[in-house]
Amino acid sequence: MVPCDFIAPAITHNPLSDHHQKLLSNFFAQTEALAFGKSREVVEQEYRDQAKDPATLEHVVPFKVFEGNRPTNSILLREITPFSLGALIALYEHKIFTQGRDPQHLHL
Repeated sequence: MVPCDFIAPAITHNPLSDHHQKLLSNFFAQTEALAFGKSREVVEQEYRDQAKDPATLEHVVPFKVFEGNRPTNSILLREITPFSLGALIALYEHKIFTQGRDPQHLHL
């Protein structure tokens, strides 16, 4: 299992109608989906709520059901600036450095 990082700016540099709001909605939806997954019961309920053809349910269920409890990091920046980008790079450099340290050779 490989953890996934989601990074998004709260303020966009390219205001295109409601495009950024849709991207942020997807940002939060993806992390929620990976955290909680979707059970067969939820898929069936969504089908009933949307009045979709019940005959297609069995064909669709395998593609809609997935496990949750997948590790993610969500990083929400105010906006992407040279400073925030540098901080993000420093965060990843520190993460890689600490993950590469051998705990047997740490002297505290």
